[in-house]
Amino acid sequence: MVNVLLIDDEEDYVLRPVALMLRALGARVVTAINGEIGVELATSPDHDFGLIVCDVLMPGLSGVDVLLALRALGVTTPFVFHTGDPGGYRDQVKDLVDRGEAAALLNKPSGMEVFELLLDRVRS
Repeated sequence: MVNVLLIDDEEDYVLRPVALMLRALGARVVTAINGEIGVELATSPDHDFGLIVCDVLMPGLSGVDVLLALRALGVTTPFVFHTGDPGGYRDQVKDLVDRGEAAALLNKPSGMEVFELLLDRVRS
């Protein structure tokens, strides 16, 4: 079973539905409503995440900020950006994916098939 940390500030429209999809696909999901909580959870010894899925545009820490903070803290968990619009972070997100710091960029809305492929990649 893959333990997934899902970080998104859109609780009703993204966080809950995506968490339900991931759970239906057999993942164990922990959610965070913002980047600060996400960093705290990702670095907690109480969790062993196999995948982090994170929005890009959020109040406080952006998804880019979350990824950079985690990498600076030595967290190497595969990280996927999940966004409808990366806004002013478009070039940074592309660069982080191209360099392998982030595993992928998924566009919202993403269907169950996309998350199933993602989880299969993590499991193998």
